[in-house]
Amino acid sequence: MARAESIGLLDTFIVVAEELSFRRAAARLNIDQSALTRRIQKLENQVGVQLLVRSTHNVRLTDAGLYFLEANCSVIDRYMSSIKRARSVSEGLYGHLSIGYMNFAGVDLLPRAVKAFRESFPDVLISLLYVPSQLQQIQLSRNEIDIGYTIGPIQNQDIDFVTLRQEDLFLIVPAASSLANRPFVPASTINSLKFIMGDDDEWSFYRWKIESLLRESNVSLEIVWKISNITAIFGMVSAGCGVTILPECMKHAIPSSLVSVPITGLSQGIEIQIAWSRTTHSSHIHKFLSLIKDTDL
Repeated sequence: MARAESIGLLDTFIVVAEELSFRRAAARLNIDQSALTRRIQKLENQVGVQLLVRSTHNVRLTDAGLYFLEANCSVIDRYMSSIKRARSVSEGLYGHLSIGYMNFAGVDLLPRAVKAFRESFPDVLISLLYVPSQLQQIQLSRNEIDIGYTIGPIQNQDIDFVTLRQEDLFLIVPAASSLANRPFVPASTINSLKFIMGDDDEWSFYRWKIESLLRESNVSLEIVWKISNITAIFGMVSAGCGVTILPECMKHAIPSSLVSVPITGLSQGIEIQIAWSRTTHSSHIHKFLSLIKDTDL
């Protein structure tokens, strides 16, 4: 006998056991009493014992029927709960969302989006994973992450994206530096400065993007330190070991010992994008993306 049919017969038996009346049970199940009788007989044949004793005036459980009821009430509860959970997963109300992010998204874009999504879909488990931009496209293609906050441009036909923000670039200098009081710094000034930039493992894509923009203005970086950790970069700049370049979103993340100065003369800044695999069919991924698009997060 099919398992789905067995669940239906079990549910019928539990209703009869609760009502102790074939008439009331039939009305509750919206079937006639003869169909109800056939269901109980079919279940008893399947189990191999008599579960109910029916007389003219009442219905009672046999000892075997009482045990069978007690043992199987939780089965129906779990079954109904699994149906509800499956529907929630299908509707994107429950599940798991894995989000990769790079440093710049973690300042404001990602926290605001995650907060709004959690408020709308509290049963979706969210994992936040720091993934450098250059690795996010690989992990998206392999379905190792569901969504990526990355530096653009995305050049992968298997990945879709939306540009969230175009970020101007700022020179980050010690507060005591003579550059700190300037309203802006021309790009040409960069040629005379020593820079502390991110390392090859985690910052190569960002550094490549910055160097490409500077070459358009006939400017090059003299990099004296390459460091992976943004906190260490801030520390080295504060100590006077050099300066660095960061997008506008990082202005509010720098310590008070540093000052951000706009860089002029560049053709553009950097793009911060949200990306996902074109082959994804996950409802909660699309709900997260809809939230981003609809609320300007």
